[in-house]
Amino acid sequence: MDNERRSVAGAANTGGNNNNNNNNITSASSGGKKKKDEACEFCGKHFRNSSNLTVHRRSHTGERPYRCGLCNYACAQSSKLTRHMKTHGAQGAKASFLCQLCAVPFTVYATLEKHLKKVHDLKNS
Repeated sequence: MDNERRSVAGAANTGGNNNNNNNNITSASSGGKKKKDEACEFCGKHFRNSSNLTVHRRSHTGERPYRCGLCNYACAQSSKLTRHMKTHGAQGAKASFLCQLCAVPFTVYATLEKHLKKVHDLKNS
C-alpha cells in the first residue's frame, strides 16, 4: 500500500509530464527507436519535443519574444499571441470598442474595461 501511495504521489508531482519514467514504453511503441530525451538545464525537467523545451526554458529566463503590435502584451508562445490578438479583432472578428485614450481596439467591452484599469489606471470606465 505504501508503494502505491508513493507512485501516485510521484506522478502528481511531475506536473503532468511523465517523461521521466516512460522511456521504455515509448521505445517499444515507436518500433524500437529511442526518442531523444532532453532536459532543462535550469530545473532538470525532461522533454521529448525540443519545441516544448524551448518554450519551457522561457519560463526560467523570462524571454517573451512574441509581442502585440497594438498594445504592450508580450508572451513566450506564438499561440498565446494569436489568442490575444482576437481581443483586438484579429482574424475577422469586429473590434467594436476603441480605447479613447490610446486607440487600441477590443472586441469585448469587458476587455476594454480591464485595459483601462491596467494600462491607464482608471477605476471606473
